Amino acid sequence: MPTIADTQETNPNDLLVDLNVRDDLNLSKDFVASIAEHGVLSPIVAVQTDQGLRVRMGHRRAAAAVQVGLDTVPVVVIASERDGEAETIERLSCGTFCLSAASTRFLMSD
Repeated sequence: MPTIADTQETNPNDLLVDLNVRDDLNLSKDFVASIAEHGVLSPIVAVQTDQGLRVRMGHRRAAAAVQVGLDTVPVVVIASERDGEAETIERLSCGTFCLSAASTRFLMSD
């Protein structure tokens, strides 16, 4: 599992969302309305690259945050940048456990 390097509040417009395992973000009206009402509750997971913060988990949350005009979203920055099949498998298999660990770390960082 990747190591958490940092937690921060980031403008969602500044996040790089070019790599995604989904073909379609499927941003339903209910999902976007929830983000508008409550904000992003589960931190977005990203890696720091030379180009900026690249989203690894949370593409839908990032896109909805941009759509509703949120100024900032919670982001957990992980320490490694790996591309390819191994990264995709890790992201798909990690799921809820990684998000739960990241959320706990983010909430405890205050």
